[in-house]
This record gives sequence, C-alpha cells and structure tokens, in this order.
Amino acid sequence: MRAFKPNRQGVVLIAVLVAMGVATTILLGSVAASLKMRRDLRQHIQVEQTRWLLDLGVRHAISSVTGSPDYAGEDLDVSLAIDKYSGASVEISILEKTASEVRIGVTAVLERRGSAKSSATRRSEVVTVDVASSQENVP
Repeated sequence: MRAFKPNRQGVVLIAVLVAMGVATTILLGSVAASLKMRRDLRQHIQVEQTRWLLDLGVRHAISSVTGSPDYAGEDLDVSLAIDKYSGASVEISILEKTASEVRIGVTAVLERRGSAKSSATRRSEVVTVDVASSQENVP
C-alpha cells in the first residue's frame, strides 16, 4: 500500500489563500477605522466652529445691549462668511429685562448639506448682563 503524499502545490495554494484572506480583513478594518476617524474629526471641527460662532454671538449681544437700551435681539445670517456650510446663523433674543439686568439667549447653528448626508450643530447659551454698571462706564 502506498502512503498518502500531499500535493505540495495544493498546500501552498491554500496557505496563500488564507494569507490573502487575513490581509484583506486587516485592510478592510483599517479602511473602516480611517473613515470613522475622518467623520469624527469633521464632526469635532463643526462643533468647535459652532462654539466659536456662539462666542461671537454672545460678544455681539453684550455690546449691543450695553450700547443701546432699546436693543431687542436679532437674527444674524453669516452663511456667506463661512464657505463650507450652507447655513450659519446666530439668533439673539432678550429673555428677561429689568432695570438692572438683561438676560440674553444666544443660539448658534451650523448646517452642512452635502450630497450624501446633512448635519446640523446647534449650541445655546444664556447670558445675564448687568446693564446698570455697564451704562455707568459709557461716556
């Protein structure tokens, strides 16, 4: 009786196919991780830009309230100033007004509308301004 001798070419072929399968799995995993990191970075940048827009709106609201006692709030559209976003706006509203204080609500919104997905980031802040002391400092 003859002993079974495996075909050397068949063993090498199976080993190469297994190695290619492992390499393909690793490659697909790294591509998926790279795309997720890119998406997360884009979202982080959008959140930071929304925060900057909110800070700008708060500063504008404070200077407007301290400069004019009749200030009633406004909606600012800054879409033309920010290229990558289809919608960029700041909404400033007076929530409560007393003789000494003004509570201001500021909301910043950044919207990105692309071919595949759209995303919007919204941040809000409520600020209390002491108008009695600020109007004393105005010449």
